[in-house]
Amino acid sequence: MKKINIMIFLFLVCVIYPVDTTLSCTIGVVSAGASKTGRPFIWKNRDYSMSAREEIIYRKADKSNVGGSLVMYGETIDHMNIKLVSGGVNDKGFAIVNSTVVEDPFRTLANINHILQEVAIERCKTLGDFEALLDKWFNYYLFVICGNFAVIDAQGGAAIYEVWSNGTNWLSWKKYDANEAENGFVVRSNSHLTDGWVLREGGVAIRYERAHELFTELYENDALSPRNVLRKVGKDVAGDCDKFAEDCEACYKYDKDYKNGDPDPNSFNTESTISRSSTTSSYVIDGAASDIDIPFITLYCALGEPSFTPAVPYFLFSEKVPFYAKAGSIDLFGIVYDLGIGCFLNKASMKVLSTNNLYTNNGVALEFIDQTIDYENLLDVQSWVFPLEDFVFDETESFMGYLRDHPEEVTSDILYKFSYACARYTYKNYLHQSLDYCPWDYVAPWE
Repeated sequence: MKKINIMIFLFLVCVIYPVDTTLSCTIGVVSAGASKTGRPFIWKNRDYSMSAREEIIYRKADKSNVGGSLVMYGETIDHMNIKLVSGGVNDKGFAIVNSTVVEDPFRTLANINHILQEVAIERCKTLGDFEALLDKWFNYYLFVICGNFAVIDAQGGAAIYEVWSNGTNWLSWKKYDANEAENGFVVRSNSHLTDGWVLREGGVAIRYERAHELFTELYENDALSPRNVLRKVGKDVAGDCDKFAEDCEACYKYDKDYKNGDPDPNSFNTESTISRSSTTSSYVIDGAASDIDIPFITLYCALGEPSFTPAVPYFLFSEKVPFYAKAGSIDLFGIVYDLGIGCFLNKASMKVLSTNNLYTNNGVALEFIDQTIDYENLLDVQSWVFPLEDFVFDETESFMGYLRDHPEEVTSDILYKFSYACARYTYKNYLHQSLDYCPWDYVAPWE
């Protein structure tokens, strides 16, 4: 009954808000063989214009689950506190993210990709388990599954599944295996590539082509890693064109003003870029090459529009998440509490957006959302955001490198305290737009 009520709510929302403007993401999967780290990983930029509020939750296992899980949740509409699964990873090393494909405007109102993901996280251990789930899935009532799902496991599996129900109760699906792909990766936006299925052009095709181009460059430079994908792909705002040039052919596909002979870097259209006005997060799940790697599984996540939001590491094995990524309120006594979806890092990103005049308006549901970013201001923000993120990545790589060499010292408490230190350091410096407002004071137990 709860799921039916959610679908009725979404129907009413989508009548007001065109589906094509709200449901869009870009995803990718990298095989262990192509990854710089030797581990498979998946990446997602979540685009959703009706709410920027997201959070990360650790869910404990119950009798029906294969284990605990680290899950990304996104809100359906601003401050309604109705949340959907964006992606996640479980204790068996199975991880999944998705991008929605609009097969039909009416049927898409009843899209339940998020429920398929939630069930997969609860029940699946391998890609084979996921395929079995797809084969036996039955869409009750008017529900629809239509999208692309990037999946990895701890047995070497890495693939994107194109899934389509075409208005029927049963699913059609096709597997695109990253292990068999030419360069060891597969990317998708909001379109299928399978002949006869749901194909999209315009901005969807532009984002897909740009993501594929950037993944290819990283592969050719032996640099396909979670860190580089988050920086080079997740934060990309049409990086292949010169926003300051009077006549930039590469910019034509992104911004119609260039075609009209009126380029303005202070008002660059992000409608077709990877990181854009409706992008609410960018994250990578760094998976496991084998069962031995499972305690080191890491979710790197920028909880905000990625082009100006730094990423923070969170660990599956820590079995809890720092409050900066899951709570959004604090009282006069310094007690943190959670009144709904959203978090402190979300709020910090929105503050950076507004105080630096990156958009005229963004992130407020049912109001005009400016899609044109002030690119000069963005470059100014990136000049201090990128070093802040680099510092945390450097510390994380050093920290995890030691633990991989000394696995006997891995505990949930050690992982949690390090993640908390990273979240605290990032939040306080990011909020105050500084690199040294909050000093790095974490000391590892072995130091």
